[in-house]
Amino acid sequence: MIRLFRVSKRYPEGVTALHEVSLHIEKGEFAFLTGPSGAGKTTLLRLLFREERPTSGQIIIDGRNLIKLPRKEVPFFRRNIGLVFQDFKLIPHWTVYENVAFALEALGTPPREIRKRVLRVLGMVGLHGKMARKAAVLSGGEQQRVAIARALVKEPKILLADEPTGNLDNEMACRIMEIFEEINTRGTTIVMATHNYELVSRYGNRVIGLDRGRVVEATERVAEGT
Repeated sequence: MIRLFRVSKRYPEGVTALHEVSLHIEKGEFAFLTGPSGAGKTTLLRLLFREERPTSGQIIIDGRNLIKLPRKEVPFFRRNIGLVFQDFKLIPHWTVYENVAFALEALGTPPREIRKRVLRVLGMVGLHGKMARKAAVLSGGEQQRVAIARALVKEPKILLADEPTGNLDNEMACRIMEIFEEINTRGTTIVMATHNYELVSRYGNRVIGLDRGRVVEATERVAEGT
């Protein structure tokens, strides 16, 4: 599903965010990206979304070579990817409902189907009762949940999440992880960057550790009952 071959990313100011990273994430896997700030986790996720391009190496996702992907085909490629980044990217003067619905409106989904799917995911993240509120008046944790709902409403093949539980209390963080685990069992491949090692240890998912742009750890998923 996701393959990286000796991928490096260097920025013009001379910073090397990733150095010859090679990875293979299978279809349906749930992988944690861990490591200290500056390890390269966010850069790696941005490369997988084709928000940035690597300096060198190859990235293959669902059979598509992102290095050779024409710019005009990038929006179509992203249709099957849900994205949750730390900065939320919500439209502040839009309501919760409008922010989530927009992801489907952009795909030309029929209004009746949009409403059904938006209400379902807002219920999943505990925001059904706040769908008419403007995003600007929400707390940071609530905005995070809106961003998660927006990513899930597309029913993506791949979900990329950068610290999705970072602004949530422990109870809601566990609820979000339950949601992620549920959609993972339905076949969605999940790559989640996190500093929360308590969550990582609680769930038996694969761990990919980064440090200074290099892979320093890559475990396999722990089988249930072991």
